[in-house]
Amino acid sequence: MTNWKEKMERGYNIAGHNMRNSEGSKEAAEKVFEEGLIIADGKKSIRHTTVQLGDKYRNKRIKEDINRLLTEYVYSLTSEGYNILVMSPTTIKNSSGEELFLGDPYLGIKESDFATDGQEYKALSILDLACSQMGKIPPEFIYGYVNIHEGKIVENPNHYSHNQEKMDDLFDKIKSSLNSVQIEVSGALAKGDKTKIAYLKKLFETYAMTEMNEIIEKAEKEYLEKDVNIDQDEI
Repeated sequence: MTNWKEKMERGYNIAGHNMRNSEGSKEAAEKVFEEGLIIADGKKSIRHTTVQLGDKYRNKRIKEDINRLLTEYVYSLTSEGYNILVMSPTTIKNSSGEELFLGDPYLGIKESDFATDGQEYKALSILDLACSQMGKIPPEFIYGYVNIHEGKIVENPNHYSHNQEKMDDLFDKIKSSLNSVQIEVSGALAKGDKTKIAYLKKLFETYAMTEMNEIIEKAEKEYLEKDVNIDQDEI
């Protein structure tokens, strides 16, 4: 049985973005490696820009896992051109040991969380809040792109998984895009500080900050209320 902290630290989410029309070129895909993936102005969630391909516990077979997901979900991607792959961790830690909980923007989605024409997707994670403030999914979250013509993944050298320096750069970007309350929530969730979390929830109820409470409750339900079995071969 794996406890909440191990589960949280191993978690990651994989999503895709269909590149269409003038977007769908090799040059446009490689530009995303450098500049990130733009989210429409004022949008609150990366779900406006991406579609989930899967989530899993971080393991030594990430490349194999991504290839498996692509095989399973290939029909959710456009049949031609280039498609961006986004891979984000559940938590992020810098070289000083400071940790932030990012969560999963697709976790526990209800029918009421989906947007219809002209409506907004709700922010369901700290990751949503950070990317919305930046106006983009930063390049350190871009794992690579799928070259549909050749049937292969081209990896982004700027992805956070390549070295600690890139992880530190990403951590600073995320933290600077959050306000003090969001940072406090993110830090408390990363530590599993239930006393602080309970205090924050009560505070948010008092001031009708429903968005933050929903983010906390989703994280609690998935990570803090239950342990999980993880195949040791995946660790």
